Amino acid sequence: MSEQRTPLRILIVDDCREDRELYRRFIDQTFEQEHLVAETETVEDALRRIAISTPHCIVLDQELPDGDGLSLLSTLRLSRRDDPIPVVMLTGGGDERVAVQAMKRGAQDYLMKSSVDAGALGRAIHGAMKQVADERQLLRSASIDDLTGAWNRRALCARLEEEHARSRRHAKPLSVLMLDLDHFKRVNDEFGHRVGDAVLERVGRLLRASLRAGDLAGRYGGEEFCVVLTDTPLAGARVVAERLRRRIATIEVPLASGSKIGVACSIGVAQADVSRADPMAVVEEADRALYRAKAAGRDRVEVASPPPVATSSATT
Repeated sequence: MSEQRTPLRILIVDDCREDRELYRRFIDQTFEQEHLVAETETVEDALRRIAISTPHCIVLDQELPDGDGLSLLSTLRLSRRDDPIPVVMLTGGGDERVAVQAMKRGAQDYLMKSSVDAGALGRAIHGAMKQVADERQLLRSASIDDLTGAWNRRALCARLEEEHARSRRHAKPLSVLMLDLDHFKRVNDEFGHRVGDAVLERVGRLLRASLRAGDLAGRYGGEEFCVVLTDTPLAGARVVAERLRRRIATIEVPLASGSKIGVACSIGVAQADVSRADPMAVVEEADRALYRAKAAGRDRVEVASPPPVATSSATT
């Protein structure tokens, strides 16, 4: 039985009906596992279909009525930087410059239409999907904290920089939570690092399960976590912080004695000032709010002052 739990989705983007039918037959001949083949003729329709249902691979013609395959590759590279789609580029010519450009813009393979048969297309699709899967695994191993499953600090800061730039570009709110487990050193000292690791793993798992797909949770260091909330103003971030604090308080880690220990945390909340270019400024604001939460007795949320409201330069 195939390990593919859902049907393999392949999108053919080509304005020639005869070519699309030929590639569909080749795919049917090559793939024994269940698969679904969708077809489209234009860049616009391809992007619309991708937004509705992400294909596992795209078979892409170079020449299209409303653009070309290279422009679609460029769009996908920007919009799906963290979740690339494998692409096999097809062209009627043999210009190696197009092949080089296709690879630079994110295609995994490049075939001339005159040399395509079932075997060549099948190998190209398999190879493209394997390459992207391998790259995802390498990226994950370099970016994910092994213990908690959250982003590591280096990767989180890189993502925060990207989201901060996007927030400034589109004037969208961006907020950050700095979360620290209360009295965590006492857990390690009294119960050992194995129990402490179990606490961190449970907190990391809860954070990942509690956030939206576009939000980010990272282990910032030791028992401190950073949460990046995209498109979220300060008031909404405070609601999220209170919800996380309450959920973390429900965690219970079993001990060898048969009893359990609970977990509590303090959280600082801040919204990014989009007029400032430094993405780490919001982290520093949230960190200062976190220290106030610690000083005020722990197991609480403290919120930084809101960023200044942008004012018009027009005189009245």
